Amino acid sequence: MRNSRDSGKRANRDFEIIDSSGNVFADLGFPAEEAENFLARTIFMVEIKKVIRENGWTQAEAAEHLDVSQPRISDLMHGRIEKFSVDMLMK
Repeated sequence: MRNSRDSGKRANRDFEIIDSSGNVFADLGFPAEEAENFLARTIFMVEIKKVIRENGWTQAEAAEHLDVSQPRISDLMHGRIEKFSVDMLMK
């Protein structure tokens, strides 16, 4: 008797698994400098989001504490990386 999830078909498994370089953006083929920039921005954004969540701040409260507008916090919380520079995130 087959498991209800087993349709009897096998997925095509013709792919190679390679180790990550530690930078997903480099692994995806971005040029080295751009990949490093994306990674830095991602790390900063994740850490700032952690602080906001750990403090239980609303977006408005976070904006006040971080001296930015609420729409900027919304962009951060929604991962809109293209709207941020490393310099801005460091401030």
